[in-house]
Amino acid sequence: MLSIDSAPILGTAAAVEGNELNATAGSVSGGSSVRTWQWYRGSDAISDATEDSYVLTEADIGHQIKVRQIETPSGGSPVTRDSTASPVVVALNFQARDNGDGTFGVSYADGARSTVEFVLSQPMVYAGSFSLDLAALETGPVCLVQPALSGTPALGETLSGLPFLWVYQQTLGALTITSRWLRNGTVITGETGPTHEVVAADVANGLSYGEVGTQSGAAAPVAAATEGIQISGTVVASLTAVSGARTASGQVSVAVTTNRSAGSIFYVITSGAAPSAAQIVAGQDAAGEAVAAPYAGSRVVSAAGQQTLTISGLAEPISATVYLVQKQDASDALSNVAATAQIVSPSSSGYSPRSSASAVAWWDASDEATITHTAGAIGQISDKIGSAHLTGTGTTGVAASDVNGLNTVVMDGVIDRLETDAIAFPDDGNWVLSLVVYIGEVDNILDSLFQTLGAGSTVNAYMSAASDAYFRGRFYFGQENAFPSVEPVSGLHCVQILADKSNSVARFMLNGAQVAGLAYPTALDATMLRLFRFGESRGLGGRFCEGILDGDTATQSPAHDYLKLKWDL
Repeated sequence: MLSIDSAPILGTAAAVEGNELNATAGSVSGGSSVRTWQWYRGSDAISDATEDSYVLTEADIGHQIKVRQIETPSGGSPVTRDSTASPVVVALNFQARDNGDGTFGVSYADGARSTVEFVLSQPMVYAGSFSLDLAALETGPVCLVQPALSGTPALGETLSGLPFLWVYQQTLGALTITSRWLRNGTVITGETGPTHEVVAADVANGLSYGEVGTQSGAAAPVAAATEGIQISGTVVASLTAVSGARTASGQVSVAVTTNRSAGSIFYVITSGAAPSAAQIVAGQDAAGEAVAAPYAGSRVVSAAGQQTLTISGLAEPISATVYLVQKQDASDALSNVAATAQIVSPSSSGYSPRSSASAVAWWDASDEATITHTAGAIGQISDKIGSAHLTGTGTTGVAASDVNGLNTVVMDGVIDRLETDAIAFPDDGNWVLSLVVYIGEVDNILDSLFQTLGAGSTVNAYMSAASDAYFRGRFYFGQENAFPSVEPVSGLHCVQILADKSNSVARFMLNGAQVAGLAYPTALDATMLRLFRFGESRGLGGRFCEGILDGDTATQSPAHDYLKLKWDL
């Protein structure tokens, strides 16, 4: 005898208007049969609802829904069994709030997973009817419209992107939108506004405007972008990764990378304003005056990649910037203008950490070739004369080149630090630590410019803010400490610690003058040096420019003069 041994089961969808209920048949025994279905609203059969699924409608609100499984054997009478009734169906109650910025916050009944028609008539850029999947909104925002870019897709023109149309579930948190521009699908660093000026690197490539929607309760940020538009024009040279340094008396060496293997790289060396691309090719300064060799010249490019220009015969002392541009033979197209940081000769005092026989370590943020970084986030500043490399975090690059035109490392005062565990303070206790630093924001009394430490060390030193509002420069050495005679110690300075064990005194020198002195009976025996940090949690904001550790106390004044001239203190 045919029987339905277990009741059919409704799916897990919530009883919300618009959701689809799916029936799973109960088990059947006693022979073969033909299965049909009938859905019920309360005790009333629903017209034309005879499939194994049913979409809840407005008529179902306030009622319970069930499904009847019908098994009909060949030549016999039908056998039926009903499912358990659903909870009372509730209204979808879909509501949308226009935030006036291209974003709409929506709300609806808990458990709603249907697709609704979302209609907008204004503004025209968003007008249309959209199928909005509520299930998708449970994981993050949905971007419905990406308006096309406006502007001429050509070199030197400006493209504009309009805000996208975003819809988001308000219970996942406020929606934050960030903008970006993409070249062939790759994000362009630093381009985060609604407009983009077309540059040489964009030519013959696809540009698009993108936005990223973020909610605190979303599974992940959601990215969207316009369709890419092709930039017309001839592919022109692009000069990147430029750096320069004085490599010998009257000589500078410049490294620059080009993407084109044609034409020549032209240069002008000047301490004045930046010349234009056309002026550099013509060998002129910014005023249009001719620049004589060796302060102007060119070099043929035979292959793409890094180029090195060595320029000799310059007058000492050198204090200038090298400006470069590439001109291709096949056209008049000129590359972007690239420039080194200001290249400066060592102090006229004759002191140089490289030539000092007593120098122990030297870290120079102006020498970008010694900095290991990814997109400006540093990992190491190499010791230029030893192996006490500084590791840690900070930000470097063009945006950090505002101290006398020289590159620096920006410290955020939160997580950034520079440190080495390979420092070798002289055993006799006599040394000079010279630091050129910009001392910035303070928010804790332990925010420190430097700290020495080491496993088993008994004599250490550090310099702290000693205030949660500004940097007072309290100087600690061994068991002694003192405040400087001049405070606050903020802004750009040459800070020197003169450890004179021979005379049992440690001096705090600020811009060449002593501002504090402490008894120094026992040599410092630390093996680690930290900069812009005390311990693991107290950071000092500012900029690191240069540091020198020299084992001869007589170099204090010459080292100061060298750094003063270089960094224009």
